[in-house]
Amino acid sequence: MMLQLADDEGVAASLQDGVKRPRQLRKTLESQPRQVQEQHLRMLDTMGISEDQYWEDYSPPEYRDMLSIERLVNKLTTEMKTNQPDTITSKEQLKADLLTIGFG
Repeated sequence: MMLQLADDEGVAASLQDGVKRPRQLRKTLESQPRQVQEQHLRMLDTMGISEDQYWEDYSPPEYRDMLSIERLVNKLTTEMKTNQPDTITSKEQLKADLLTIGFG
């Protein structure tokens, strides 16, 4: 549902967007200690896919979806902040505002 809404709102990521993040993460993984790399390989073995399949086929659509949801949440959050009245920045301001509207 969120992916459809992201598409409707025009913030859905493309598959090409989803390819970038796994490439970065693969490089990061290669610089990690051997134990971390072995744990990743065990996970892939459990999934029944090769490392190349994981990074090239499995990950890009997953990251595309995550990026789409992230963009949607950012858009909705920005819209809420824009449409929301000013926030109260201090206890003194709250007291003054309450006294002004008659709660004092």
